[in-house]
Amino acid sequence: MKTASESIFFDGPDFWKSLEESCRRIFAGLGEPSFVLMAWSGAIDRLSLQRYSRKIFPCPFVGVHTPAFFTKKGLMTGGLSIWAVSGENITARTLLLDDLTADSWTSGEQAACSFLEENPENGVFIHFPEADSYDFPFFLHGFYGLTGPGFRHIGGVISSKAACGTCHFTEAGEGKTGGVIALLEGMTLETASVHGFSPVGPPVILTRAKGTRIMELDYMPAARRYKSITLEATGENIEDTTLYPLGVSGCEGNFLVRDLAGINKDGSIECVSHIPELSPLSVMSGTKTKLLSETEKMCKNLKAREKKPQFALAFDCVTRKSLLQERIHDELAILQESLGSCETLWGMFSWGEICDAWGSPKYLNKALTVGFGG
Repeated sequence: MKTASESIFFDGPDFWKSLEESCRRIFAGLGEPSFVLMAWSGAIDRLSLQRYSRKIFPCPFVGVHTPAFFTKKGLMTGGLSIWAVSGENITARTLLLDDLTADSWTSGEQAACSFLEENPENGVFIHFPEADSYDFPFFLHGFYGLTGPGFRHIGGVISSKAACGTCHFTEAGEGKTGGVIALLEGMTLETASVHGFSPVGPPVILTRAKGTRIMELDYMPAARRYKSITLEATGENIEDTTLYPLGVSGCEGNFLVRDLAGINKDGSIECVSHIPELSPLSVMSGTKTKLLSETEKMCKNLKAREKKPQFALAFDCVTRKSLLQERIHDELAILQESLGSCETLWGMFSWGEICDAWGSPKYLNKALTVGFGG
């Protein structure tokens, strides 16, 4: 197996010339690729890029929009990042998720059935769900319920709103809703994920909810209870919920972080996804130091591995940037330093992450998630 990566700035008509040269280098290094992954940031003629990719790549491919991407060169916006893999035993298939008319759970089952028709035994699923198309935890439950534990899962949420239109494409077409999934057979992957947020104040119980809207915490109006906890912890009356997400208590003291979209006029809190009633929750807080120290800890574990990874695919939640601010570059530097020996490092900002580091795949918020293999 071999991997290669290229990154290109958008610079008018020279972009297509640069893209042609980058593809030439990829073919020179890999031969014929088995799968190609692309992420673009900024304005681009997506239809032309999809058509160009169909013309030049003799294999399945996926293209997605991201607020920013990163490589060994650092953080980039206004450009295109390409990651390609080749190998005699590596095969790939893609699935465009459009026209979703069923509920999220059933949609996940239907997507799984599309892949299972050819009876794959193992492989890596790379997920790119679109942010407003369905409830990701339910979709993943349905998907995993049929595919089972023989596969690995990683990915990042994409957004048609952020892309101002089409946010993904494959060799089969492009789309604004649903998203895309790729299956790579013949490739192994391990995953790791950290968030660096810790609970503040007492735990609470979600006593009433309607879909993604949290109505009550501890039988009190959700916003009132939430604000009482953040007021005691910070001394401030919090209106911006970005820095204080909720954590769902998990096994071994872990928390599944859930971003909050805001406080509604009726005193409820809007969450980015459904949380079941009677779930034990905690208001979470993070600091720049804590987030970076957790990233360092994860990277030390990766460096200590006996077998060095050949490649790394990383997904960093875009909402971490609101806390890390200019130190987002420090986080990427830590990742680059620890994975500098990799043949390729490809990463992007996402609106949520998908990772199976704890067994079944889970939808995460405010996380840095890495898949590494070779």
